Amino acid sequence: MEAFFGRTELEWEELEAVGWELLLDCMVALTTYSDLNRDLAQITGQPLWNFGNPADRDAMAHLLGRLADRSYSECIAAGREPVMISAVCKFLNKNDAGDGFYGKAHDLGLISDGMYKDKSGRIGWWAVHVGKVQDWLKERHAIGG
Repeated sequence: MEAFFGRTELEWEELEAVGWELLLDCMVALTTYSDLNRDLAQITGQPLWNFGNPADRDAMAHLLGRLADRSYSECIAAGREPVMISAVCKFLNKNDAGDGFYGKAHDLGLISDGMYKDKSGRIGWWAVHVGKVQDWLKERHAIGG
């Protein structure tokens, strides 16, 4: 089985399953990349990513992209406005989700070319999107999702 970012597809599936559950708990508060990294390592026993290493930052972005795709698809299947669950994960000591998040939002058609390129305006969009994600999380929780 081929490894991707040094991990097998089975390891990625485990990270995705655990990451999904961790982000589903973010109905009120946001989490950080560092906290998510720590919790994933503790729960799965897989090694921590070292964010000083660009490949490890890319690996976290890959995981968050998988989770964003999952929430987006779930919303579309339910006939609901799509959201990216990865919005609830931000940089430590910053109120921003990062370029990868906005790139994914652009790829999914959630933000326009202009919004994607306007770094000053997209943080406001992110803040609104976080609220939509948290509303979706509360709805899921209320119906036992």
